Amino acid sequence: ESQTVVLNVEEKPDLIAWTKPLLFSAIGLLLLVIGIIAALPAIKRANKILPGQMMLEIKDENTGKLDPPQYKRLDLHKGRITLHQLLQLLPEYKETEKILFAAGKGDKLVMKNNASCTIQKSGRMIDASKGYEIKANDRIIITLTNTSKSIILEYYI
Repeated sequence: ESQTVVLNVEEKPDLIAWTKPLLFSAIGLLLLVIGIIAALPAIKRANKILPGQMMLEIKDENTGKLDPPQYKRLDLHKGRITLHQLLQLLPEYKETEKILFAAGKGDKLVMKNNASCTIQKSGRMIDASKGYEIKANDRIIITLTNTSKSIILEYYI
């Protein structure tokens, strides 16, 4: 008669199966930390108070008449603001909603122009499509294309 001997071999836990969830959790945590670190500058910019104030004058290009200056405090706003908001969202200046102001380094403003308006500083055309730094006492003239008006702005600290 033949006897069958069954040996009870202790099963070792599969090391790979046990470490997979741990590895994926570690990778996920690492990606989360990297995402938070990458988002910090944007969060800081969004909460940065705009420095100074801006004087706005509107000039009718047909008559040459200047409206009385309006002084707008920028330190009441965080992050960024459009020129359209500074002009109290008047419908005739709708194209200025694509001109943004954001806090820059020091006490500077960064102006970004995504509108079809032309922008001049000291009689020279400037390209603010990628951002243009405005310093204290800079005088900028924005000529609107949809209406025969221009906006003269001066930035003060």
